Amino acid sequence: MTSPEMMNYLGGADPEGAKRATEAMLEMKKIDLAEMKRAYIGDR
Repeated sequence: MTSPEMMNYLGGADPEGAKRATEAMLEMKKIDLAEMKRAYIGDR
């Protein structure tokens, strides 16, 4: 199951942000949307 918020980070309009969010997600044992958002906006 995926959330619309998570899909915004993984497939958003910013390809670099999506790449950062994907890399952050792959390091997680549990999905952390707040951490994915920080990665997407480049604040990680």
